[in-house]
Amino acid sequence: MADATAFESAGSVRHLFEQVWGLPYRTVSAAQIAAGLSDVDVLLVPDGYANGALKALGTKGQKALRTWVEQGGRYVGYLGGTELAVKTGISTVVLSISKTAAPGTLIRVQFSPTDPQLNPLAQDLGSAWVMYNDDAVMLASPGLAAASFPAAPLSTSGLAIGVDELAGSTAVADEPVGLGRSVVFSFDPNFRGWTDGTQRLLWNALLGPNPVAVAALSAEQRLLATDTAMQAAKALPDSGKAIRIAVQTSDADLARAVLDRYGAEYKESGKAGRTVFVIANREGLSREEHPYALAMLRELTQRLTPIAVNLP
Repeated sequence: MADATAFESAGSVRHLFEQVWGLPYRTVSAAQIAAGLSDVDVLLVPDGYANGALKALGTKGQKALRTWVEQGGRYVGYLGGTELAVKTGISTVVLSISKTAAPGTLIRVQFSPTDPQLNPLAQDLGSAWVMYNDDAVMLASPGLAAASFPAAPLSTSGLAIGVDELAGSTAVADEPVGLGRSVVFSFDPNFRGWTDGTQRLLWNALLGPNPVAVAALSAEQRLLATDTAMQAAKALPDSGKAIRIAVQTSDADLARAVLDRYGAEYKESGKAGRTVFVIANREGLSREEHPYALAMLRELTQRLTPIAVNLP
């Protein structure tokens, strides 16, 4: 996933492995994945532009990755890595774009089951606070959700407009895939390298044992679930690490005029009196790197008061 977001996400993983855990690792390229991962037990795919990764892998690489998992590999992914797992048929979770205005909110999630033998991800974790950053909503088939957002009202800390949309959705899915296993997150468990609590959850995903009882789907169920997940993934905006701006619905025309003036490519959705603009940023550029993000935001705030702004 060769974009700025991928470099940042991978960099925070390298820091975690090298400076915090002292955990040996090696990086692999798309070409190496396509050639086979016979000497790899666990593959971690952090955030990045999933469609770029699909292109880099090509048909051969995507098939090789899926085969590697089916033959016993463990795939661990989050955000872009989760989307990649869905689009390659490794995970059956259903992803949809959120309509939240929560650019950095701590939300408490629950593990089910809590027995670490049945749910190894819960080892040493009674519960966890995750850093939610307007990420996609994820739903897993019954029995595959290892951690979930509880029923509303959610326990939160920070700007949390619209987060009740997450109630009952999946935070982490743990799924058998043939002889292998995929563990995918709807959030970044190593957010900017400082989320100590969910770093433990990532450790369990990478190095913990397999569940002693596997809630596997039948071949027919998995085929249907995979098709449903892929169809939902096709509906996701092809936006990379998007810029998100939420405004009052009454201000949507003003916001739209500013975005159009800068030639922004965006999708919009509305809910509960707010309109959320998701602006394409496929190279995952930061606010400083982006050619017009800061200027656009300055002009926008001169004309209206946004509900929330989420800049990479």
